Amino acid sequence: MDKFDWETAAAAITPEIRREKLIYYIMGLGIFERTHTLMNFEDALCAYLEEPEAMYELCGALADHKIELVNHIAHYLKPDAINYHDDWAMQTGPFLPKHVWEEIIKPHTQRVYDTIKGHGIHLIHHSCGKIESYLPDMLDMGIEGWNSCQDCNDLAGIKAKYGDRLVFWAALDDQNVLGQKGTTDGMLRAEAVRKTDMLASGGGWICGPNAYVSFDFDQDRRCDAFVKEYSKAFYAGHKK
Repeated sequence: MDKFDWETAAAAITPEIRREKLIYYIMGLGIFERTHTLMNFEDALCAYLEEPEAMYELCGALADHKIELVNHIAHYLKPDAINYHDDWAMQTGPFLPKHVWEEIIKPHTQRVYDTIKGHGIHLIHHSCGKIESYLPDMLDMGIEGWNSCQDCNDLAGIKAKYGDRLVFWAALDDQNVLGQKGTTDGMLRAEAVRKTDMLASGGGWICGPNAYVSFDFDQDRRCDAFVKEYSKAFYAGHKK
């Protein structure tokens, strides 16, 4: 870890940037994602079921590495927020049975979360897919934000239930609208209105495409402009 030139990386974040920008670190390949890159996906899923003790040990070693990385990031880069990136679900639900996630992945992820929060860094978790059944656990574990927020989840229901505890980061539909061939300005405007009505009330929504950027950056910019345009009227109508 110390072979990386942390000093040069830190020097790129000037005091002016710190005053004006959010310093945001995306930590890719979380514990689960790393296990299925070390072996193929099918073998990893089978190993979680057939060799839980070995997978627990492997996840522990990966968490140790992540914790060391977090400590270096906090010391040198001093970010405002870390996005811990670990996809735990597909479009229909989690990859693993809940008890497997709770027994193997959750305890080691908690150690990583605790390290991030221990440095006073805001914690966002990225997971695509239908992850809503894990969100109560994730909130109790310490997340403050959730990134991707795909429509396979009951976003309106999650907002109603957890909107005072959870920041929604993204949510604009880049699977069916943004970045898709044939998408019109009317479709972009409709998506902007739909998600603003769904997520903007009370604050706690940082809008953007599910996957950071779509396949058509110009569409992303136009949809963002529609969100800003509609939000002015939305918030004017919600002032107390």
